[in-house]
Amino acid sequence: MNKLLVALSVLVLWPLSLRGDGVAQFDTVTGEGFVPKSDIQVAFDLTNGQVKRMSDSVTFAFAEKDTVVVNCKKGTLEAFVEFGSNVGSTLAYSKGQFVGFDLTGFVEPGWVKDPPPAETLCSGGTFGQITERQFTLSAVLGDQTIVILGGGITP
Repeated sequence: MNKLLVALSVLVLWPLSLRGDGVAQFDTVTGEGFVPKSDIQVAFDLTNGQVKRMSDSVTFAFAEKDTVVVNCKKGTLEAFVEFGSNVGSTLAYSKGQFVGFDLTGFVEPGWVKDPPPAETLCSGGTFGQITERQFTLSAVLGDQTIVILGGGITP
């Protein structure tokens, strides 16, 4: 029984311990994650005191661009689907110290840019699978926007 409690405690507390490790994390499906204070300091060239004073002014934004195959009678084409959203955040603390920003999820998606209908791209066209997915998570402070995380996957 004691081993089970220890194992459950480790599973529950382990994700919280990543905050102190300075590891940025982001879930592209939910918009949840964590951005360490140090990433914001480096990105905007701020001192520790400045990032504390300006922490309420930092916001986050997400953008995704997917490449989609269009199946045509004479071959395939590529089309793009774009999505963007603000990402909610709260200040994150560990042992009473400000350690970064908890990302709380997508907030009212700001824009969705779908490709034109497949049949307008080619006669009898239909959409196929997504062949590439690219994303960025940016921090915004005043008129500056800095990419904090970015990447791509091939599903």
